[in-house]
Amino acid sequence: MSLINSLLVFSSTPDVAEDNFVVPVLTESIEQLPERAKQLGFDGLEFLPNPNDIPDAEKLLSSAKLAGANIGVINTGRLPPKGYAILHKDAKQRRKSIDIFKRFIDLAGFVGARVGLGMARGDSKTAASGADLIPIMHDVFSEIAEHAVAAGTFVMLEPADPGYVAAILRVKEAVEQVDKIKSSGFSMMLDTYQLDQVENSIEEGFEHAKGLATHIHLYDHNHWPPGVREPEHRLDWSVICSAMERYGFSGSGSAVLVPSGDIDASTKKSTAFMRKTLMEGAR
Repeated sequence: MSLINSLLVFSSTPDVAEDNFVVPVLTESIEQLPERAKQLGFDGLEFLPNPNDIPDAEKLLSSAKLAGANIGVINTGRLPPKGYAILHKDAKQRRKSIDIFKRFIDLAGFVGARVGLGMARGDSKTAASGADLIPIMHDVFSEIAEHAVAAGTFVMLEPADPGYVAAILRVKEAVEQVDKIKSSGFSMMLDTYQLDQVENSIEEGFEHAKGLATHIHLYDHNHWPPGVREPEHRLDWSVICSAMERYGFSGSGSAVLVPSGDIDASTKKSTAFMRKTLMEGAR
């Protein structure tokens, strides 16, 4: 039995270049993305739609089916570069952001994906803070959870590094929110960069997740895809695998492209490493 049951690639349309996104993603047209992902050794997509130009759901799903690929996650990370944040301190901008986030939920429901909630909640410059944050957070999370249930999917809250978000930095905090919302439309996910940088230890992060997470972003140090760099620049994947097994993680995983060099060769090296380490060799 594998720890990772589906290997996805961060992917978007070519217009993502204008956002200066924080990690390198696979870019092609909607028609070509799924086939390109399969060629590189992935099972499907973690897709980042442009919030101002959300693609046609039928076209996206048709392209995936034609390539024999799946769309596992709709990533909402392109909201912040366009000025959106679902916890925005400005009520009007918050409402616009929530409405767009709901359209992402609808897209996910149609294509059979889940929705990642990371940077879309806003950073320290845009998000509400202080005494305002807690009630806003509860209202917003409850609203998007209810919408997700109606759409037949769920939102996955991602604990993240403080450089990217204003709140919910640790796994325990994400679990607390899931417990408060109490909805099948609201869960959580993990990220090995966050586990390494923010938690006391990677093992403790998995322990605190209590088996709730069903998706994880897979990084080596400095947001590189796993298994490409020299061993001294990699995380200890034997420790990660052991923690996944001990604390009950099983789900999909996503990786990014390398920032430079031979993209195809490095990506195929990474997908081969992840399959051997987290899929074929696991358990």
